[in-house]
Amino acid sequence: MAEKNGYITEEVSAKTGDKVHDTIKNFGMNIARAKMEKSGLNWFANSTAPTTFSSISGSTTNQSQNI
Repeated sequence: MAEKNGYITEEVSAKTGDKVHDTIKNFGMNIARAKMEKSGLNWFANSTAPTTFSSISGSTTNQSQNI
């Protein structure tokens, strides 16, 4: 359902804490990117685009590859 509606999802473990830090970081970056784009700022102006983790594969990817 989340993928169908375009929502970002992450699987984390409350028991072990696995991926909690990365997920919070990713959500924060997505919020910052959305605010910058809404303000007309270019998220990719810096040559070192932020790194995020794919919600599907769980692997590290460069944000610019997801567009």
